[in-house]
Amino acid sequence: MENTKHVTMKDVAQSLNVSVTTISKVINGHKDISEKTKDEVWTKINEMGYTPNFLAANLRRNSSNVVALVLSDISKPYFSKVIQGYEETLNTAGYHMMIFSSMEQREKEESLLNKIASMNIAGIIIDPAQNSDIKKSCLKGTGIPYVFSNRFLDSEKDFYVAADNEKAGYIATKHLLERKPGKPVYIVNTPDNISPTLDRFKGYCRAMEEANMPILNHRIFSNNFSLEDAYQAGTSIAKEIQGECSVFCATDQLAIGVMRALLDYGISVPNQVGIIGVDDIDVSAYLSPALTTVALPKKSIGQKSAEMLIKLIEGQEIDQYQILLDPQLIVRATT
Repeated sequence: MENTKHVTMKDVAQSLNVSVTTISKVINGHKDISEKTKDEVWTKINEMGYTPNFLAANLRRNSSNVVALVLSDISKPYFSKVIQGYEETLNTAGYHMMIFSSMEQREKEESLLNKIASMNIAGIIIDPAQNSDIKKSCLKGTGIPYVFSNRFLDSEKDFYVAADNEKAGYIATKHLLERKPGKPVYIVNTPDNISPTLDRFKGYCRAMEEANMPILNHRIFSNNFSLEDAYQAGTSIAKEIQGECSVFCATDQLAIGVMRALLDYGISVPNQVGIIGVDDIDVSAYLSPALTTVALPKKSIGQKSAEMLIKLIEGQEIDQYQILLDPQLIVRATT
């Protein structure tokens, strides 16, 4: 009979000729470890099949009724209604939830997932961080059910619920072109390596191509994270434009920053520049001028993500494991 040895943290440390402390620091996301060492440790952990155990024993049981939410950035206004959808659906089915935030940091996400994998967790809902590589965590080898929500990594293989972000980008850009036919349309986009960014840009390109409008690099502002980033993009647009144009902002938050910059430069919105966002966060309707946006079904995304996970946990049949929900144009005063 084959002798299967339980892999310990000490085994991983010895195989790399480093201390157990170093392995522990990498797992717990300490910043005083080099990138090279972190990569080597995570590679070895997965190679050896080691599962970090933060509860001193593997406590996961089939009777668990706790679901972990691992979100990319809980500080974003977008998540309030999504979380409401998660919570209502999970509570109705008898589950409780624990919320974690990776703050868009891949290493923190990896650390969180490895911790969660050792807990008494029934399932996980993941909104992956930028540059996420779920395969590098121990998650896939644990048997814990999980679904992606809001974002996904593999559109053909992942189980996920998200908005149809390609359609959102298309609807937004088409609306701008209808409001100002033949006028340039700039795009201020979010981080390059997440699925909503890529899909909204595809929608922008589709609308531009249908209208026979050129897609020019100097009108594409990529990889914007914050209001400050958006303000800087808006400043660059304000300095460049001549005559009328429009700006498609991939989120309402980016639209707020861009609009502030344009107004500070004395540019009239929407007379000279039309602006549209995506999300329909609560504040959008109360800006001056009120922001035209493409609303995403945030609460429904939360509800359907939770429903899919519950089916996985309880072994129920899933008819559709890749769900894209329709966005809706909300016309206000900025277009």
